[in-house]
Amino acid sequence: MENSAHDKVMNKIACAYVRISTEEQSTFSIDQQIDAVTKMAIAQGYELPKENIFVDEGFSAKTAKRPALIKMLSFCSVKKNNCTAMIAYKIDRISRDTLDYLGIMKSLASYGVKFISCTESIEDSPSGEFLSTILAAAARYDNAAKSERVSANILQRMKSGLPHGKAKIGYLNYITPEGTKTWMKDPDRFDKIKEIWRLMETGAYTLKGIADLLNSWHITTKKGTHFYKLTKQQAQRIFSDKTYAGYVISKKHGLEIKTEHIPQMISADTFFRVRYILSGRRKTQGKYRMLRPEFPLRGIMKCVICNQPMRAGFTRKKTGKLYGYYFCHAHPTPCIADEKADSQFLALLRSITPDVLWKKAFLDEIRKRWGNKYMDYAKQQSDVKDQIDTLKELKHKIAEKNLDGVYTDEFTKEQLEKVDTEIMTVQTIQSESRLAQMDIEVVLAFLNGFLADLAKAFIEAKTLEQKRELCVQLFPNGVTFRNSTVEHLGLADWIAMIQQSDTPNVLLSAPGET
Repeated sequence: MENSAHDKVMNKIACAYVRISTEEQSTFSIDQQIDAVTKMAIAQGYELPKENIFVDEGFSAKTAKRPALIKMLSFCSVKKNNCTAMIAYKIDRISRDTLDYLGIMKSLASYGVKFISCTESIEDSPSGEFLSTILAAAARYDNAAKSERVSANILQRMKSGLPHGKAKIGYLNYITPEGTKTWMKDPDRFDKIKEIWRLMETGAYTLKGIADLLNSWHITTKKGTHFYKLTKQQAQRIFSDKTYAGYVISKKHGLEIKTEHIPQMISADTFFRVRYILSGRRKTQGKYRMLRPEFPLRGIMKCVICNQPMRAGFTRKKTGKLYGYYFCHAHPTPCIADEKADSQFLALLRSITPDVLWKKAFLDEIRKRWGNKYMDYAKQQSDVKDQIDTLKELKHKIAEKNLDGVYTDEFTKEQLEKVDTEIMTVQTIQSESRLAQMDIEVVLAFLNGFLADLAKAFIEAKTLEQKRELCVQLFPNGVTFRNSTVEHLGLADWIAMIQQSDTPNVLLSAPGET
């Protein structure tokens, strides 16, 4: 009995994470990923019980708020589960956001859990960590580029006057004989929605009264497979939508285009009269904006007294001009002018920017190591392809012998599993060789521009989210304002190593390397 308990502790236990989003259904199926992680566990000598496989189906990797991912991390954190490895088909199954990926890897490392990718070779060394970060960033770039292409296509459609997305209440999605996606009148609801605009224009109806009327007509909203009654908030959204006046609207791109592709339900005059009636009944101000582009350091700047995140806002002087400030909710001082805080923050970024010689040596070292490690794999590609073809042919021969009665079903299953394991091992090498096809010069060009001037990278960041992510990547504990200057409360490990080392070899060298 003691031996049995000892064996149980000595067994290598693994868990696995599998994810698929709707648009990837044909590329990365759940079954394919489960099959891959199971075979990888066998190849690496791990036990992978079915209950240790965590599956998120229909979830995007843009966010870390995924049920199975959260359960998997919780499972890894429990010591009695004896989990020492987490297996995934590919890094982008874990996350397509670099910051989220690094956070997940940090959590796994703190639990003593190793990450294994079925299709990418990730070494347990500084070089491997650097490569995995590059791959995660590449996944994020791919996701962003894909979103940009989709956004460009949508923008082009809208500029052509074509509506996008699910049709509004009163319309139906429709594909013309030429294959163009557009909207048409809903024969059951178009006239009823037109009637509620007429009724609201009289000023005699409330939003709740309109919602009750629509519900009495059995006009509902659908979410998934369920139907729900309309609320007054949903009625409000109908009367806020200029689409019904025959316009294509995009708040994101600032577009408002009159089109003939949407059957016009009401006139522009009706729309504005209804908006005027509703504006007279509004009692609340606009929604409070927690994050504003004018205050990129909000929440990152910490109070020098209590170390709590500082807030930000505007104050109006007697002249009528607005002035921005960072302030602490608990302490009246310090109260820092946003212009002064921003200029001092840029000065801090310039002070930690690597010097030219260090940057050049760093990029040269990356280029050298990339070439040494992955060019050899590229030379092996043809050999690997031949090996895979040979193993697949062997599988066919085993199956034929089983059909001919030469091999038993049990023996056939055992042999096929062995061949599948060999194929997976060879495919891992093939996946590694594909990394050599990545244009390292593009990566180096990005790093060169980024490391040349951190302040410029911050200024030229296109969105508030990018600015804030850069701040978090450099200063994970935030910054504070002391003695009229912005000071950091601790640098990220990678930038701290740059500051402390005289040569990039210190940053890139794996343990034991000379």
